Amino acid sequence: MNDFKIIISETNNNPYKALTIKNQFDIESYLGFFDDFKYSLLWKSEFIDILPQNTTKLVLNICHLPHTPEIYISQDLKNKINNDSNTFLWIFSPHEAILDHNNFAVYLKKQGFRLDKVIVTNSDYRVDGSTITGIKYVSCPEWWEAYYRHLLKTKDDISFITPDRRIKNLDAIEKKSLCLNRNVKIHRVWSHYYLLTTGLYEDSFYSYHLPTMANKDGLVFKEWIREELGKHKNDFPFNKIKNTKRLFKDRPLDEIDTDYVINLQSNIKEYFEKSALSIVTESLETHDFLTEKTFKAIVHSHPFITIGGSDINSRLKERGYKLYDEIFGFEHIDNPSDCKRLMERLNNISKNELIEYNLQTKTKIEHNWNNFFTRKICFHDLSTKIGQTLYG
Repeated sequence: MNDFKIIISETNNNPYKALTIKNQFDIESYLGFFDDFKYSLLWKSEFIDILPQNTTKLVLNICHLPHTPEIYISQDLKNKINNDSNTFLWIFSPHEAILDHNNFAVYLKKQGFRLDKVIVTNSDYRVDGSTITGIKYVSCPEWWEAYYRHLLKTKDDISFITPDRRIKNLDAIEKKSLCLNRNVKIHRVWSHYYLLTTGLYEDSFYSYHLPTMANKDGLVFKEWIREELGKHKNDFPFNKIKNTKRLFKDRPLDEIDTDYVINLQSNIKEYFEKSALSIVTESLETHDFLTEKTFKAIVHSHPFITIGGSDINSRLKERGYKLYDEIFGFEHIDNPSDCKRLMERLNNISKNELIEYNLQTKTKIEHNWNNFFTRKICFHDLSTKIGQTLYG
């Protein structure tokens, strides 16, 4: 890749505060925590014509996809992107892994951008290095892992449990499992259903905030459930699930702060201390999308299984993490039938047996903890992929 710079605009001008774009996107919380990120890569847009002509210039636009992004780029910058061979619009939205590519392309065209001069970064493994509807994609699926690690290392009131403390306090365990559910996702509905119907809920800590969060998102929850379940009628007892009243009521456990994208309060620590393992309902059932939800279990020294995309555990292995097949009996859970079997299996295993599994998997717990805090997650890897995608 050519030497490259990141072009920023509409930044705050207070020298005593964090570098923030549009008074909402601070660089530290999006890029600054990568192991090798250099702030010297950043140049405000007024310098773009002074930089060497052969320098690759990525005009940064941070946004929250899949919602229609605000493109806060001046007409002069837009002209530079469209007409200069080494200047590109870089839309950076690592929070998410879903995008309607066709509608997105139509939107950018209406905004006056040449699609071949746009590169998008989200967390979808599947689009990495590809060109879709004329737009180039480079994914950053490790962003959530790096971001959560940064928060844990620097922010107050974010809990963790060391492996040694975990093993020393196994006698504090009261319940078999912990399952935390916040935002509205259909696999959290059927996971909750099987937790209830197998009886595992009686010996578990679990939260279920979907009705409240649906209301916050402007959804009629009962209608949404019926519509989403209808897409999977053949996968489970559709009529029983859609008429289960407990699915339409909150089941509070942890406190939810609806003002933030993620829930990090330390009030969840006691539930990790008092449960034997974690059932993690990841953000998406159809994508290999790993967020702080899985890494919460790791930093609280919990054996865990993740319900999500079919290759999500392969992605964890690629990053050097070890799984707990000997406890759960599954490589992954990505469908209602396997979810039901998982809940039945855990319901039939005694709490004492699960505590013993914690002792037997002590080396895995320690390995995963150490891997999370020490492995390198480098911005250089992302910039290299961008260069390869732009220039071949």
